[in-house]
Amino acid sequence: MNRNYLFLIFIILNIIFIKISNSTIQSNNNKNNFNNNKNINNNLEEPKSIQTIIDHYFGNFLTSPLGKKVSSKHYIIFEDPLEKEIPFEKSYGYNCKHDEISQKLKKPNFKKRHIYKKVEDYYPESSSSSYTSFSSSSFSNENKEFQSTEILNEKELIPQQLTLQRPVQNRPITNKNDEPQQQAQQQAQQQLEPQPQQQSIQDKYKPIPGYENIDNNLLNEKIQNNKIRFFINESYVVGKGDKGACHMVGQKIIMGFSGVVKEDCRIDVFSGAILNTPCFYSCQEKDILTEDLKVLLMDYVVKATFDIFTSIISVRTPDKTLKLVEDPDEPKPVQCTRGVYIPEELYTTGINNTDHYVFITSRPTPDLMTIAYSLICDSPIYYYGSAKDEWVYERPRVSVLNFNPNYFTKILESQSKWTFNQFMRVGIHEMVHSLGFSSPLYSSFINPESGLPYSVNKTITKTVQENGTSPLGKPFIREKYLISSPSVVNFTKEYFNCDSAEGFELEDYGGAGTAGSHWEKRTADEEIMTGYISPTLPLSRLTLSFLYDTGWYFPNFNYSEQHKWGSKLGCNWLKNCEIDSWSHQGYYCDNFREMGCTANRLGKGICHIVRYQDTIPVIYQHFNSTSIGGSNRASDYCPYYQIVHSVSCPSCSYCSNTEESPNKSIKEEFGKNSRCFNYNLLYLSNERFINRRTNTSNNNKKVKTINNNNNENNENNKISSNSDDNSNNNNNNNNNNNNNNNNNNNNNNNNNNNNNNNNGQLYDEYQENNIISDPMANSLSRKSNVEKKVGCWVNRCSDKNIVQIKIENEWLDCNYNSTLQIPLENNQFSTIVLELVCPTDMDLCINR
Repeated sequence: MNRNYLFLIFIILNIIFIKISNSTIQSNNNKNNFNNNKNINNNLEEPKSIQTIIDHYFGNFLTSPLGKKVSSKHYIIFEDPLEKEIPFEKSYGYNCKHDEISQKLKKPNFKKRHIYKKVEDYYPESSSSSYTSFSSSSFSNENKEFQSTEILNEKELIPQQLTLQRPVQNRPITNKNDEPQQQAQQQAQQQLEPQPQQQSIQDKYKPIPGYENIDNNLLNEKIQNNKIRFFINESYVVGKGDKGACHMVGQKIIMGFSGVVKEDCRIDVFSGAILNTPCFYSCQEKDILTEDLKVLLMDYVVKATFDIFTSIISVRTPDKTLKLVEDPDEPKPVQCTRGVYIPEELYTTGINNTDHYVFITSRPTPDLMTIAYSLICDSPIYYYGSAKDEWVYERPRVSVLNFNPNYFTKILESQSKWTFNQFMRVGIHEMVHSLGFSSPLYSSFINPESGLPYSVNKTITKTVQENGTSPLGKPFIREKYLISSPSVVNFTKEYFNCDSAEGFELEDYGGAGTAGSHWEKRTADEEIMTGYISPTLPLSRLTLSFLYDTGWYFPNFNYSEQHKWGSKLGCNWLKNCEIDSWSHQGYYCDNFREMGCTANRLGKGICHIVRYQDTIPVIYQHFNSTSIGGSNRASDYCPYYQIVHSVSCPSCSYCSNTEESPNKSIKEEFGKNSRCFNYNLLYLSNERFINRRTNTSNNNKKVKTINNNNNENNENNKISSNSDDNSNNNNNNNNNNNNNNNNNNNNNNNNNNNNNNNNGQLYDEYQENNIISDPMANSLSRKSNVEKKVGCWVNRCSDKNIVQIKIENEWLDCNYNSTLQIPLENNQFSTIVLELVCPTDMDLCINR
């Protein structure tokens, strides 16, 4: 009896506790949704990181028979277009062209899978219309700005070729021949009967099951048990049946997603891009899907990609059986993209234990710069809606993921961990698109709190207007397009330390494929879902918050990767890149091609500024000139230090890239914990250096730390001496100054020669595309003729948040706003000293 009473009391206390907890959670939902989401995964077991998974598969590749085989095999090294100095008008980085469905075509008798957009500007010499699927997403190097003309291809999109999925609610199917008669009858009936009150949009929807309020423990249980399950169709890679892939040199394949082929492909001489898709393409050596490449893709790249997603993503409402809704009017078999057919099994019996069906292909692409692309093939319709903007789709169920053989063969060629990581992350980017990061699906996202689509209250996206004035005093009004879902809004406020933030900005540059379906590069930089590739591509909390707000997935936030671009820099930094708001390490720069440390000191970059022949839009003007701006248009022409891998900056590199060759003469070291620092080389007489040096706590190292807090010239600090012989000091100073002047003159001559050479080279390249490089633009002033030196060293932060730099296995304190001097070489008469410039504030220890 006592046990029963105790048990009853225990149950009552638990019920009271749960009610209190639920009321607390509900009261805090509107206050800080993001913080609640941040704690979702606290009780989960500490996971492997994304980088750990990638490194694991790369290590397996190197030690596999394939890795050992290719290490001794001679591969033809094809010319990499990225290693050229390519004008930014034609290309910048890898541009993800995620083509969207147009609002014009979004009407009930067309399914999004078969809607295409005409892109005549992109293929100017095309004699026939070129189309790409709206949900196609590709990482490429194309940066040509073009306008998409939304025209319906009647031959391609006849109703018999379209799949129309049945909605959750039953909808009567009528004969098209009866439509005029039925419309007339309906109009007559409406005139006779009183018009009912119009139903609100919210009344049309019912909350979707599975969105009830649940506590964190139950949520974590769902995350563990509902890991997303993929069915990988590898038949288009493993065999030789894919007619869209290249199996031998000279083989003819059809290039292009759709359309009637009438002629051979015409290739642009400069970029290598195909100009007239659809066309017959003759396979080259670089396009061949070799047996080695098949093994690399299926055993390592694909497995790693889906291992990452099954670790990160859980499905809110998993499918016991993945079964698609069949349209009786659609021809069979159903074609996802050219030559890729959805199995009949998916429409009849379905596939058990599957949430998402993925076709893997490895085909060459019309754009030479495309690394990979994705394509959503099937996304069930939850609600049709009476208006074109009221359609609600469910979670995507079928997609295609294509890997360009030209690029992934480079992994076999180089066996580079850095290359493997970069291309792996391109695949991750494309799969995020396949899961729903596509602007046509935004209004279909389900609010996790209510179970209703965001379109009910139109809260998923927002357009804001900001007033501003250009440096030349011209006022402007700028429109920004934001994702304003709850978790994304709260992330933005916390990340940037900006309470007035209304959401995270979407990309506004590029064609329909890039703009609107990626994060704005100015504010997200190298985050994995920006439209332009970089070697790092971290999957940050921003994208995971977005996936959570779709209402379709539970992301494991413990897998989020560090991304510090703009972190804690405030609302003014977020608004625009101005010299005052961007006056932080690595951001705003105005010295053409000056070397410098990038933001957060992650690498050695260059101030990449160009003069454009055309006027830059006033909202993107950042100098006292209408034609000078940063070279990266996707970053709104903002001038900042960029890591540009080209002939213009052979020394540019990421400090974490251990495949780079360090400068051993300055004790440089690359590694995971390596960061960029400015440095100088001092040439001092031994007598003067002996008077300068002091012994620190590092007894084996003769190091001098100089405080730069005073307003004296830093050069005076460098050459000052404690000797009592002032006349000798003056003589030494004069001699040194003369030597320095001579060196500066030589450097200036060299710089002028280099600039002249660069001017001749770059002018020819940029002028063709209305961009003129101008290293000594009249509107810009060079701060110094002395070349700025930067290098990478391993460092850490002490318990007191003091930066410590590792030099030859010794850790040296680098106090803020000071310099650290380390002897490098000496002889009988002089000593060469490495002078490291320590951070001027605590940015390095704060932004680790």
